[in-house]
Amino acid sequence: RAVNTFGPGEATEAAIVTMLCDVPTRPSQPVPEPGSVPRTMLLSWSAPYGQPGAEVREHVLEMRKHGSDEWQAVYRGGTETQCLVEDLDHFTMYHFRVRARNVLGWSQWSDESMEASPPASTPEPPFVISCRTTHDTATLRWKSQKSVSAYEVQKLME
Repeated sequence: RAVNTFGPGEATEAAIVTMLCDVPTRPSQPVPEPGSVPRTMLLSWSAPYGQPGAEVREHVLEMRKHGSDEWQAVYRGGTETQCLVEDLDHFTMYHFRVRARNVLGWSQWSDESMEASPPASTPEPPFVISCRTTHDTATLRWKSQKSVSAYEVQKLME
């Protein structure tokens, strides 16, 4: 109803109002933190604002190696806004992005994270392929590992 200096006028009949919803806004940029285990990173982000009747139901987190254009999904789940990414390569830079879905569809992708690399750790023990010995020599062969700069062979005297 309308109101002026002489008072309120008559009210109109009640009207039914339908609120229109849309796909979610895009989530915040994922923030990488070193994981508590080598070769892992913990990613966290802020969920987009949930619209009444169209709340976020799912997030997808993708990663790509620096210099690559190929994205790969590393997490597809519910409403959690944190993900531990495992089995990352040492000394490799990664980018991450995330998007959200509600009943109406997918949001746009978030901004990419800054370049991130998992924390360094010591290498795994070498896998010995063969060992040949004579009375005064030993010949060892092992499988080489990526990102190992040197190998150290020690002799145990008993």
